[in-house]
Amino acid sequence: MLLLRSVTQETELIDCAEKSLQTFARFVQEGPTASASYPISLYAHLKGIYKVETRDFFEPLLKAFRSFKFVPRRDVDGVVVCKGSACKVYPGIPDSLS
Repeated sequence: MLLLRSVTQETELIDCAEKSLQTFARFVQEGPTASASYPISLYAHLKGIYKVETRDFFEPLLKAFRSFKFVPRRDVDGVVVCKGSACKVYPGIPDSLS
């Protein structure tokens, strides 16, 4: 849901993701080793998903490590990095992603 929200900008998906995290929190408290995906999902929610759009730098940006990064190939000049609804345009690969 968090990844879909970063692609679609549908705010209802954040509400749904938060409700899911709250629902499963009780189960994780009762059996913390029961789900490895819950802490990863919670961390992704707290940290935020980065959407990195590019045409010219697609391959290097796919290979560059950054947790919770999604790289769609788009017809944009340079690199567009979005976290939530805040986006910034770079002429090349930003240092934070190289």
